[in-house]
Amino acid sequence: MAYITKQRTLLSGFLRARGEAHFSMREILDFAHRNGIGTATVYRYLDKLVQDGQLCKFNTDSLESGACYQWRDADCHLYHFVCNECGKCFHIDCPQLKSVNAHIRENHDFEVYLEKTVFRGHCAACAGKESK
Repeated sequence: MAYITKQRTLLSGFLRARGEAHFSMREILDFAHRNGIGTATVYRYLDKLVQDGQLCKFNTDSLESGACYQWRDADCHLYHFVCNECGKCFHIDCPQLKSVNAHIRENHDFEVYLEKTVFRGHCAACAGKESK
C-alpha cells in the first residue's frame, strides 16, 4: 500500500480540479515546483496514476509538452486533438466522429481505441496566426 503524502495529495487535488480539461506536463511541473514537489516525484506519481487507470495519458510527440493528461473521471473515450504549433491538447465529442468509428467497426472489422487516438493539426488560434 502506498503512503498518502502531502505531495501526492497536492498533485491529486490539482489533477482532479481540472475536471475534463487536458493539461500538459509543463502545467503539472509548474504547479509542482511552485509547491515544492520535485520533478522525479511528479513523474513517478503520474506513471502510477496512469498504470492504475486514474489518469489518461496522450503522447503529443512535442518536445515542448511531451504528453498531455486527463483525469479519468472524465470521458477518455473521445477523439483527442493536438496542435502541432502550440502543443495544446483537447477533445471533441462529435456525433459525426462517433459515426466514423461505428463505420470502421462495422465495415472494416476494426475497433479503434479512442483513448489512444490523437489527431494532429493546428488549433484555431495557431491557424489564425498563420493566416496573418
